[in-house]
Amino acid sequence: MKFKDFLAEGLTDKAEQLLKATGNVVADEAECGDYELFVVYNKMMKMYQIAMQLKGKDFTDLQQQGEKGNSQLGNFNRKQFKEIIQNWLNEFGELIVASHDNRKTEIYVNLLKVSGFKTRNFGPFVVIEN
Repeated sequence: MKFKDFLAEGLTDKAEQLLKATGNVVADEAECGDYELFVVYNKMMKMYQIAMQLKGKDFTDLQQQGEKGNSQLGNFNRKQFKEIIQNWLNEFGELIVASHDNRKTEIYVNLLKVSGFKTRNFGPFVVIEN
């Protein structure tokens, strides 16, 4: 697997540095409406996790993760989301979904389920099954 060795378009220098310092690297990214989606690979745990942020936000910022978003801000294309996730499942295998905010994890799981994906719990994570 080749990882990006450049700054991912949707990440700040600070976010990229934090990811690298914690053993993470962006494996892929995509846009979906007003959102940026990332596959982040954790080298220590050897797993791929999906990260999602509203454009202009930073998923590596714990304070922002706890903020409630304004649902009026984000246009979202569910069909495009499903295609992105399916392509990533085909490329990377199982994907992990989690947030420091459990309410957001529940929202992500519901979005995945209504998009036709099967999920299962794995400790504090949710696994999207291929």
